[in-house]
Amino acid sequence: MKETDQTTPQQSREQTNPKTIMIIDDNPDDVYIFCEIVSQANLSYSCLAAETAEDGLQFLEDATEMPNFIFLDLNLPGTKGQEFLLKIKTQPKFAGIPVIIYTSSWQKKDIDETKELGAAFFLTKPNKFDELVASVYSILQDGTYFNSPAA
Repeated sequence: MKETDQTTPQQSREQTNPKTIMIIDDNPDDVYIFCEIVSQANLSYSCLAAETAEDGLQFLEDATEMPNFIFLDLNLPGTKGQEFLLKIKTQPKFAGIPVIIYTSSWQKKDIDETKELGAAFFLTKPNKFDELVASVYSILQDGTYFNSPAA
């Protein structure tokens, strides 16, 4: 588990900032860009990163406080994103965490499958930085996602 300011997972759990985003993605460039956007959006979220679904699940099992959102890539080594989503959505302790699919896929079958599994939103990684900023801001600030409590 990594945090953008290089603190350890234990230190990050002890911080006073209650708003946390976990990103599960094996591409370090995508993680860096995503966490920079979260930081620059000035929405008071800290960003934790896991490279695999297994690492993400282990963090959740060990955590005393759950992240506010999980941004999840589908194409992960080992356990795929869909499997991770199914695992956490069937466990009451984790089921309430909104999971945003954050992937390069644009296929309708992936969108439909993850929505059925309980994903809150499907965000295809845009090619333009400004589009990613706007999408992430909209999700975090406005709660704009398809399985939101307000939807």
